[in-house]
Amino acid sequence: MIEDWGKVNAITALVTIPIFASSLLLQPLFQKARDAVVRAYHRGNRCEAIQWRDISPNPVRTQLQRQTTSTSTSSRVLEAGNGADDGKSPKIKALAQFLHDIWQVDPRPVPRPSYLDISKEYLRLDADVLLAIVLLDGGSGSLDRQPDPGTRCTLRFGSTAAQFRVFESDEHNFFIIGKLSNVPNFKSISQGYSSITKNDLRAIASGYPPFYRQLINTNSGVEIAHPTQSMRDIHHPSWLLAIGFCSFTITPLVLYDTRKSLAYSEACDRILETVERLQRQFSPAANATRKQLLDVAVKVLTRMNSYRTGSGAETVTRGTNLLSDYGTIGRSLNAPDILFAFKYFDKYKDEELSRYDSERLDSLLEEVLRAAVHGVFTWWQYVNNHGHEVPGWLLDDRVRLNPIWLEDDIGYNGDGMLE
Repeated sequence: MIEDWGKVNAITALVTIPIFASSLLLQPLFQKARDAVVRAYHRGNRCEAIQWRDISPNPVRTQLQRQTTSTSTSSRVLEAGNGADDGKSPKIKALAQFLHDIWQVDPRPVPRPSYLDISKEYLRLDADVLLAIVLLDGGSGSLDRQPDPGTRCTLRFGSTAAQFRVFESDEHNFFIIGKLSNVPNFKSISQGYSSITKNDLRAIASGYPPFYRQLINTNSGVEIAHPTQSMRDIHHPSWLLAIGFCSFTITPLVLYDTRKSLAYSEACDRILETVERLQRQFSPAANATRKQLLDVAVKVLTRMNSYRTGSGAETVTRGTNLLSDYGTIGRSLNAPDILFAFKYFDKYKDEELSRYDSERLDSLLEEVLRAAVHGVFTWWQYVNNHGHEVPGWLLDDRVRLNPIWLEDDIGYNGDGMLE
């Protein structure tokens, strides 16, 4: 009987081997078939994208400018939350609408990579587009997180939060997927941003002063190039003079690169050094009013730079016009006058001025002192009361070189983080 059972077991094993073997043999075929179907799906299916290269180099349009523009031509981007059921996420539509409103850019179709979930909708962005949104909205986010695979980073803009997770692709590159927690509700773009361009935004994020515009309109109504032309220029004091000469026309961004704080402080110190040089040059022959103006300018600049604040400066300057009627600073100056002042503060050393330059500077002295004091005052008040750090992870070169996908829906676990 035992021998018979042994024969039965042997026969059973021989019979079942092909059944299990066939499943194992067919599994690769099933996988190949599945991959072929997925590839075919992705070849015929596309996502939408708004990338940096799609955005116009023209200045942004503020709400006031949009209201004065004809509304006869309707946007291809639907208003978020309207009744149209086009299958698009209202969160993504709201973001696309914001970009359309300020730059008249609409999403364009792009190939859908196979690593994206086929059941979800995505909008492809890039780091510079996200950065522009955060800068214009005065948002915030993760600061110096290293964007390694598995890292989670955050942004806040449009009265909502966005969480992003870094994934590694098969090619040892990575891609980023993010989700908005709510439909973004963007506040109006400040009229003070009406001249800002996408290149201005990128320059500020990279370390240019937050008051930077490639072209600036002065209080006297002339348009000139900003004195900051490269990163080394942020150490020079002329950009602080530009704040004074454009005090009525430029609104700074809320975010700036705080890693450049030492360079900005150096520019403030060089303003003081230059005004001290002017004091030595002009005080001996100056009348009482001009001598007082020079003395007070040196005193208030010394105080502001020592304490790193503009608080109390107006008390020091009382009785002068150094910090009053700021909208009139340089109103009588033409473009060559202002450019000469920039050059003097950036280039001149302790050597004595030529007679021509001395006479020219003498005629500009009061307005130059007002611009210098107001520029430093405005800077320290901005640093202490208004300025915040740019989300550092968006400045990482790896993030800038890899795709960012905004997803219409991402599962969340109990602690509110991306699964």
